[in-house]
Amino acid sequence: MCQGYNWWDDKADQFWLARFIDHYFPAHQRINLFSCFGSPNLYIRFYKGKKIFFSGENLQASTVLQFDPIYRDHRINEVDLALGFEFRSEPNYYRFPLWITQNDFIHPKWTLDEIQAKINQLNDPSIRLSPGRTRFASQISSHDRGGVRGILLDLLASIGQIDCAGRFRNNTDELKTVYGDRKEEYLSQYRFNLCPENSLGEGYITEKVFDSISAGCIPIYWGEYLEPGILNPEAILRYEKGKEQELYERIRLLWEDEAAYRSFAEIPPFVDGAAEKIYQIIQGLHDKLAQTL
Repeated sequence: MCQGYNWWDDKADQFWLARFIDHYFPAHQRINLFSCFGSPNLYIRFYKGKKIFFSGENLQASTVLQFDPIYRDHRINEVDLALGFEFRSEPNYYRFPLWITQNDFIHPKWTLDEIQAKINQLNDPSIRLSPGRTRFASQISSHDRGGVRGILLDLLASIGQIDCAGRFRNNTDELKTVYGDRKEEYLSQYRFNLCPENSLGEGYITEKVFDSISAGCIPIYWGEYLEPGILNPEAILRYEKGKEQELYERIRLLWEDEAAYRSFAEIPPFVDGAAEKIYQIIQGLHDKLAQTL
């Protein structure tokens, strides 16, 4: 049994980590899953059973999303195991980034061969060269606390129509009314997707760039870390302050010149060995859990 506390929804028992534990450790005792959404005045140490803290959020950037400073250490002295994107040296901490779990990008039961099949599928340029991909760009977000989404929208608006399907600068309801909130299917119309992170942090990367790749869009990304050994930076367009005009000209060329777009779309978004690296991360989690549970 996995029970969630300060979780982002009421479905902690259905979260990727809970399903991974249930699959590989079916005889496990009660597990308490803690996160950072809610009051930190939760006396974790007094809960019966094993205690795991998980967050895919940038807990150091509290000025962006207002996380209580007490979460910055992942409550590492109160739990049996802490998981996050950061690089930490404590023996009861393991770097396990959120993007692996979101939307079952990698299913918790997958073997190395199944992960490799997923990477091969996404590296196939036909997904990006689909004839139905006729729209310019999409942007789906609920806010712009990091400040970069608005910059990108203003920068690129003169190139083509940018459809904003989230709450931030919303100008279309198609994601809900036509596609029933099926994000990947919705994005299959677009050549580009604006997908900046909320903040910068060493090792901080969420599902945003992976969602773009899964849908066959070329990501227009802002972030500090691009998972070396997994993602191919040559296949991702990156926003850098001071280089706005350079980014503008490149995206304009890719939109207006079909040959240039085709050439870019043929670049695989994952490097050789990416599947093995992902599998290694998951096996490391398995080993940590085996020591903990």
